[in-house]
Amino acid sequence: MSHIIIDGYNLIGIYHKDLKSARSELIKQLIKYKRIKGHSITVVFDGHGGMSSTDTRQVTGGITVVFSRIGKRADDVIKELILKGSGEKIVITSDREIVRFAWAHGAIPVDSEIFLDKISVIQQHPDEDNDYDDWYNKTSRRLSKKQKAIKRAINKL
Repeated sequence: MSHIIIDGYNLIGIYHKDLKSARSELIKQLIKYKRIKGHSITVVFDGHGGMSSTDTRQVTGGITVVFSRIGKRADDVIKELILKGSGEKIVITSDREIVRFAWAHGAIPVDSEIFLDKISVIQQHPDEDNDYDDWYNKTSRRLSKKQKAIKRAINKL
């Protein structure tokens, strides 16, 4: 199984009026997704609003939720997670800086929008083989190495 590292606010967007409810809803969706697919999942949020001097970690329904400490961005926590441990890591983000870092350190970045589409389909049809063979091909017949890696990662999700 892959370890999925999620840039939380990048996935839900920061323009929600009630970020707490948006976080809670995302975590509920991820719990359902984990039950179906079995991946190890860590979701990281900026925790600037809190007064903690350390990163705050909690496990909810098998999902590890991390809030960054004061003075530390969620991006920094995500980078640490990419570097930590071994095994395949899939990073869910649309943040270009994290995407570049992930590629440079052997993790595979998947765009947030693609992941949201994927978990939506899987939750609606959990018993189907949700193979996205044609999904990431775009218009070219020959995919680059990065596109092939992303396609493989999407098919594992």
